[in-house]
Amino acid sequence: MLPISSFTQNLSSVLSDPKRSRNEINSFFTRHWGETYIPQTRFQPSYSIPRVTIEHFRSYLTTTAKKHRKCLKAKKALHKALARHHEQTQITSEEIPLLFMDPRFSLKRSETFEAVFLEPLQGKADPIVSEAEMQREKTPSSSVVDGDTLSRPESAASINPQELLNYDAGDGRVFRCYKNLNERLEEYHDLVGALLNNQLASKGEAFWTTVNSYGSLHDELAEAMSRVQTVRKNLQTVNEKIYDRTQRVLQISRSRENRQQLLNKLQDIACLRDAQITVQMLLNQNDYPKALECIETAQEVLHSDLKGVTCFRHLNSQLTELHKVIGKMLQEEFVQLIQKEFGRPCDSIQEAIYQDGQLNPIVLGLMRVKEYRFVQVLKGEVVEAVKNTLRQIVKNRILLCGADLADFDPSLGYNDQMRKMNFEQWFDSLKSVFNAFLLFAQRVQSIQELIMDNIEAPAEATPDCKLTPDSHLKVSASMPCIDKLERKTSEPPSQRSSDVSTCDSSTLNGSATSLEPSPPPAKESSPQASSLSTSAASILAVTCRTASQVCSAISVLTEHALIAAEERACRLLVAKSKDGFLERCTIDQFCEVLESVNEFVMKGRALILNGSGSQSPPPRSPLQACMQQQTTKFVARFHDDRKSKLGNILDSELWRSAAVPKRFQRIADAFVASGLLRDVDEEAENGAETEEETAVELVIDEEKFIVVGTALILMQMIGQYLEVLTALPETSSDLLLYLVELMKNFNSRSCQLILGAGALQLVGLKSISVKNLALASRCLQLVVRFIPSVKREFEGALPEAFKGQLRHLNQVLRDYNDHITEINNKLLSVMEYHAIATMKTWEVKGTIPSPSFTLICKQLDKFYNGLSGILPESMITDIFKQAHENFKATLKVHLSAKGITPHDSLTYGLVNQDYEYYIRSIRAIPCCAEFPKESISEMLYGGSSNGAS
Repeated sequence: MLPISSFTQNLSSVLSDPKRSRNEINSFFTRHWGETYIPQTRFQPSYSIPRVTIEHFRSYLTTTAKKHRKCLKAKKALHKALARHHEQTQITSEEIPLLFMDPRFSLKRSETFEAVFLEPLQGKADPIVSEAEMQREKTPSSSVVDGDTLSRPESAASINPQELLNYDAGDGRVFRCYKNLNERLEEYHDLVGALLNNQLASKGEAFWTTVNSYGSLHDELAEAMSRVQTVRKNLQTVNEKIYDRTQRVLQISRSRENRQQLLNKLQDIACLRDAQITVQMLLNQNDYPKALECIETAQEVLHSDLKGVTCFRHLNSQLTELHKVIGKMLQEEFVQLIQKEFGRPCDSIQEAIYQDGQLNPIVLGLMRVKEYRFVQVLKGEVVEAVKNTLRQIVKNRILLCGADLADFDPSLGYNDQMRKMNFEQWFDSLKSVFNAFLLFAQRVQSIQELIMDNIEAPAEATPDCKLTPDSHLKVSASMPCIDKLERKTSEPPSQRSSDVSTCDSSTLNGSATSLEPSPPPAKESSPQASSLSTSAASILAVTCRTASQVCSAISVLTEHALIAAEERACRLLVAKSKDGFLERCTIDQFCEVLESVNEFVMKGRALILNGSGSQSPPPRSPLQACMQQQTTKFVARFHDDRKSKLGNILDSELWRSAAVPKRFQRIADAFVASGLLRDVDEEAENGAETEEETAVELVIDEEKFIVVGTALILMQMIGQYLEVLTALPETSSDLLLYLVELMKNFNSRSCQLILGAGALQLVGLKSISVKNLALASRCLQLVVRFIPSVKREFEGALPEAFKGQLRHLNQVLRDYNDHITEINNKLLSVMEYHAIATMKTWEVKGTIPSPSFTLICKQLDKFYNGLSGILPESMITDIFKQAHENFKATLKVHLSAKGITPHDSLTYGLVNQDYEYYIRSIRAIPCCAEFPKESISEMLYGGSSNGAS
């Protein structure tokens, strides 16, 4: 027998039972006990109980304040404990494992079945245990109070031992204990029920609010239905008395209009029968645009107003085929006219302008028939015409030059024949080619303008297809109704659509036929001249499929012709320059070629801009790019020639003073007059040499330079480099590096030959004399004289980004000055060496002057004779001053070594006489006349001299 406590129920579960209605819940207590189970009477206050006042509470608080505070503190702690307990015992969806909340939960799935009925693997979480329960197990302090669990514990005695057995499920898995599993599932079932009850309780008030609103909504709906019935009765009355009569009138009117349209269609059918005859007549008269216009008019009427007429089911295909045939005829005739026009020779601008009017109707017909392939044909014919023009001019020029044409094959090219020409013949041929190309470009531009006018003319007209007044006169003779068809196609779309909308579909063959015409084509905008911003080759490479694409392609036709001409001219230049012809030209000849090329390119670009009316920059010229490469090669060849020439001259230089031809003196005079170093032409040189002979020295601004011939050649070369800089300023950066390299080579090579004594083995000099050193120094000074002018010219020609390259010229100037200083030091060292060597054999005896001092004075005279006439007097004076100081230092050393002092009056007097002889001898040299007179004592111990000159 089960215990009585097993029949008890939770009062909250009973009151939140979803199966009970709200009335049952409200009457739960009063249904059995009655509504009077709560007493309603109020009792009178007792007279035996004293009345409690505020003073009683104040005395109470004063005596029990500490206990009250303890009570409040305990109450606050109790509230916190209850809140914490509420949080721990609160029922949420987290108490239910995620496995049962999965919308795909099904015991048919093996994974779900194993998770529910099998024990979890060792070390893995139990999938039917919720996260909240696992969290409580991990946190001992969060355990719930006894008696608050959803399931009650069972005693060990009440559990059947069979229920604790684990049954093997295979693969090392065992089934769960069904008793525990049943209790856990019942626990989760109660949790779900409680959650559902809470959810229903929270939504109950909204539900009853909705139910209460149904009554008012039902009343409003009944009132609306009554009003609708009243309106429908009124509409039925209007329909019977007004609408039916009006509809009858409209039906009669529509029937009349349909019959009238049927009559018009029959008349159109009668007129359309003669369409092919009219087209044939126009083709016989070679009037292609009007024939195409007639075909398009007939097709438009056939596709719109007469659509579905059985008797004309083959007419559309016939007209389409005829349309294609006319397109092919127009294409062939266009090719013939273009080839004829491009093959016609022209020698002037008037002949280059297209004046024949045969091309106008052909272009109009091609645009109307939408045969846009003529653009590609025109592109190819332009290229072929450029080739033929170049080939014909080259043949003619070869004939004029008398070249052999026996081996000339146009298919193999004309390079060999062109290489046989000299510069004047080749340059005349090049100018003839440029002139012919410009005339051809003007011819292409005239054809371009003609085609553009014919393309833009239909676009400016109305988009509807209709014949011209002249065509009406010709067509009306054989087809009187064509005017009516044209008037029908030229009607406004709104009027035609309104006429069609009134047509009854039951009046034409009993079938529903749509007579609404298609909307007219939109007007295409003409291309702008700004197409120059896009490459002509990329535009013409696209196959034209619309009129706008044709306009874009035709607008760059002149540019395409000029680019093709420039590419062919590039081949002409490359063919002539393969053997280094242009690189071997003079600077004047190369500048003539460059100027001619730039003039041709500028005229071509002006022709493009004038034809397009755009201010956009033209595309890059291939001819200018080719000339830029040739310019780079020319400058490199120019430098290599002069570099090798200077090297050869230096290797064969005998380091003797050279005679100065008048040509080099004129170069120096021009430099003094203008401040610019330039080479003079050969014609002026030949005329001058017949009058005067060469000079001994080069005079620059009253300064005389006696140098070797290599220095004069280097001066001329520097002038030639600066001429190239003036003619080709765009090569300033390369020219500067080349010129710096040339001057460095001269400096280093001359240093090797003179200071390094390389000239002894190379040219067979017996020794490097003082004169050789002076000539080398003077040559370097001549080059240094021109470096500031060279720097100014390059500073004005170099771009801002390359201004830093001027440091190379500063470095060259420092190197030259260092080399000059080294030569001066070399001269001093030679003089000092001879003085020391002579002083080693000096003996103080009775001979005055002594042989050593006599030899030293002779050597000084010899040194002066070697330097005189080469170096300026001021430089020689500086050298001798330093040599004099060096000799005095050497003399002091020897006197100290020999122990000669003023105490030895005899020996000291002999030394004094030798020194006085030395002073007289050195003052006799012209550059040393300013040296002071001094005795040996003044030289040794200082003091005022006896006299100064």
